[in-house]
Amino acid sequence: ENGLSHNDAGNLMLDRNGNIWIGTWGGGANKYNPATGRFDNHLHDPKRSDSISANRIQSLHHDDDGSIWLGSYDQGLNLYQGENQFSHVKKDTEKAPGLSHNRIWDIENKDKGTLWVATSFGLNLFDKKNLTFEYYFPDPTNNTPTGANEIRHILKTRSDQVYIGTQQGPFKFDPDTKQFTQLGFFNN
Repeated sequence: ENGLSHNDAGNLMLDRNGNIWIGTWGGGANKYNPATGRFDNHLHDPKRSDSISANRIQSLHHDDDGSIWLGSYDQGLNLYQGENQFSHVKKDTEKAPGLSHNRIWDIENKDKGTLWVATSFGLNLFDKKNLTFEYYFPDPTNNTPTGANEIRHILKTRSDQVYIGTQQGPFKFDPDTKQFTQLGFFNN
């Protein structure tokens, strides 16, 4: 049967070919072609290193190069290679540099070669060609994935200003000075 892999589907993205990508909370990702009514289901298969890394997908992004990126709940980034194949970018290890955290809340273009990645522990700048990372933390004294360091949303304006949404409210990020400025603060 050709249909959605899971009903808990809270993330949607329209790609440049008119397909609707659907991130689910337990059924991986689905690519829906509205013209044909066909669903392509992308589920994690532990026997395949090129399958999607997780079945909980919480962010979707079509970058300036035309690539499809899927952010997972706890297994990092997935780059769609076509034909139900993915490459992966995960948290840094002793063997290779990587993300600061594997929970990916949001993905946004910085420019053609780099992506902003919102994680549960910091804002990451990912150089797609060189596979290098820079990490930025609104609260550098907090070494845990909580509070202001849990970046949940990225907003880049037409003038390339960067705003982030966190557990501790919104911040403006200046890429030149690498400084965060909190926007207002609600005391209750």
